Amino acid sequence: MHQRRRNADDQRRKAWLAMRTHKRFTSRDIESTAGITFENLKKYLKALRRSGYLMLERPRQSGKTMGHAIWRLVRCTGPLNPLPRWDGTGVWDQNEQKLYPYGEEGSDERRLARRTAESL
Repeated sequence: MHQRRRNADDQRRKAWLAMRTHKRFTSRDIESTAGITFENLKKYLKALRRSGYLMLERPRQSGKTMGHAIWRLVRCTGPLNPLPRWDGTGVWDQNEQKLYPYGEEGSDERRLARRTAESL
């Protein structure tokens, strides 16, 4: 395996651990805790959001102090980090041995409402 790829995988493993620890976080929290590059984290957050692991609780608020986007972990399946598939189909969960396909790019509020309704 290529050294750069291995470093990116290790960064994502550490980022997942940080997300599981914080539960509610900003990208800055994860960057500083996991030592992940901004570009790698941005791609990972997008993949996790599209597959239902994360919800954007508050969008970024430009020009405001402490205006970073706030993320919330809504699917925590275990200690092994989810792996975005290279073919663009979704995220492979190593803990459940299951593929979570990418959903629509809809609003997180709708997704949360649907998930809440399903659990009732």
